[in-house]
Amino acid sequence: MAETQDQMARGVAGAFQILKLWKLTDGEIGGLLGFPFGNQLSEWKAGNLASMPVDVVKRLRLVAGIYKLLRNHPGGAMEWLRQPIPQFGNQMPLARMASGDAGDLLAVHDHLKSRYGAGSPMAR
Repeated sequence: MAETQDQMARGVAGAFQILKLWKLTDGEIGGLLGFPFGNQLSEWKAGNLASMPVDVVKRLRLVAGIYKLLRNHPGGAMEWLRQPIPQFGNQMPLARMASGDAGDLLAVHDHLKSRYGAGSPMAR
């Protein structure tokens, strides 16, 4: 079980590095993670994961998946996340992801997967 907790800790740390790389504000991060209460976000960033709900772990996995799908995007992840996308009603993907609704985070992931998933030119 300790190995699983260690893997989770590494995965969470990696996801927070992605959010840092994307230069998200704490407000945007809070929305991505479902608006944690009090100082939970600070605790999680520090590696204290005891209070992290399964829903947040799932959200962080989606973030990692989005990162992987965007890693070879011609304009880069930063550009894509902040440009209006017609399929999202001309809303920026980041705004949609940070809405607080896990379904919006999943919609962005699924949109990218359908366009750039395995077998697409971008996935190679």
